[in-house]
Amino acid sequence: MTQWLITVTDCNTLAPSRRAEVGIAVLTPALIETLLTREATMKPDSTTAPAGATALTTTDDAEILAAWQRMSELRQEIDAIDDTDQDDHLWEAFGRDEHVIQGSVAATIVGAEIQLWCHLLHTMPSADDERAVLARDIARFFDREGEYDWTERLVFSAIRSLRAIGGAA
Repeated sequence: MTQWLITVTDCNTLAPSRRAEVGIAVLTPALIETLLTREATMKPDSTTAPAGATALTTTDDAEILAAWQRMSELRQEIDAIDDTDQDDHLWEAFGRDEHVIQGSVAATIVGAEIQLWCHLLHTMPSADDERAVLARDIARFFDREGEYDWTERLVFSAIRSLRAIGGAA
């Protein structure tokens, strides 16, 4: 097989069939514009694909984020009610939102993180811990890491890793 060394300016002068033979892809103005537009329109909670991946996502996890927000608000309402017989409908709504989060496929680091937090809601020993979960307060849990079982500590580590990947560690 012949090895070719071709500069970027040289490759634009090659015929398309020759570029294919050499294995060069040329960025056309339309492709460059598409890439720049996609980069400029990504949302803050969107993530680019990691090195070596074959996809780029600008999909936000609006459904997951909205369900988590509703769960946080519902928990505040539940905490404000003294009579536990009157909060059944709130817990049912809370459960529906948990199912939304569980049934979704996260497209962003934030969405995946929220799914882990949702898991933690079912393992926390106290209402204060549950409130900290809903606030996504990872520092609180690392400050008291020894108080939790191995399962929770692994999830805390996964959340910390996701935040490091996303630049929020």
